[in-house]
Amino acid sequence: MSEIFGRAGGPREGTAPAGEMPERASPNAESGRWLRRHHAGGVYALTTVADGGYRAATLTGVLMASLEPLLFLVSLDRDSQIEAWVRAAGYFGLSLLTVRQQFLADQFAGFAPLAPKTFQGIDHVTAVTGAPLLTAAIGWADCRVEGEIETGDHTAFLARAVEVGRGAGADDEPLIYYRSRYPRLR
Repeated sequence: MSEIFGRAGGPREGTAPAGEMPERASPNAESGRWLRRHHAGGVYALTTVADGGYRAATLTGVLMASLEPLLFLVSLDRDSQIEAWVRAAGYFGLSLLTVRQQFLADQFAGFAPLAPKTFQGIDHVTAVTGAPLLTAAIGWADCRVEGEIETGDHTAFLARAVEVGRGAGADDEPLIYYRSRYPRLR
């Protein structure tokens, strides 16, 4: 797989006859990760409360499943701590991050020193549910879990927004994740 898709730029363009895929791979975790890395997405901090402190993870796989009512779908690795914490709490916050919050995204993803359980030094407020919401984000949603779907090695949580707000972050500077990096939108 890595020898097929590991090249910069991914599959070659224009090398296969019209209507045929230039390269193929088995649908497995490795090919799924490759495809996921090539899907540009906004970066969210998912936050909740567990074990007497605030907990967080970085997500790009957030789907607005419905506008009326406002429902979100997030998919969390079944073996992750954040999946267990969200299940136990029954709620979470989603904060849409700005480019200025890249280090925070790395902290919540485990690529930088972990954030303190009190979120000391991180501007936040406590939501109606109890989840911390990041005030420097573009915007946020405070969500209560309404259902779970076991999806292979992940659990998809369907959650209803109980409150939505605008943060202090510039709405024209979203943090975007693409090909394992944070490229600028402009």
